[in-house]
Amino acid sequence: MLSIGNIERLATAIGASLVVVEDPYTDPPPGNPAHALVKEASALADEKFREVLVATVQPTDIEMY
Repeated sequence: MLSIGNIERLATAIGASLVVVEDPYTDPPPGNPAHALVKEASALADEKFREVLVATVQPTDIEMY
């Protein structure tokens, strides 16, 4: 599972304006405990940020459902 705190720290480290907030989704699909929304999605347009973010994703972070 991806750490929201880590994603925010990565964004801050490269100067991207990104905020991840809890989304209290009360009925998530089975096996998908995600409860987060990315705010300031324009930060995702930053290629450097995307490259750093992708490098942090491990195969165990991806859940198929």
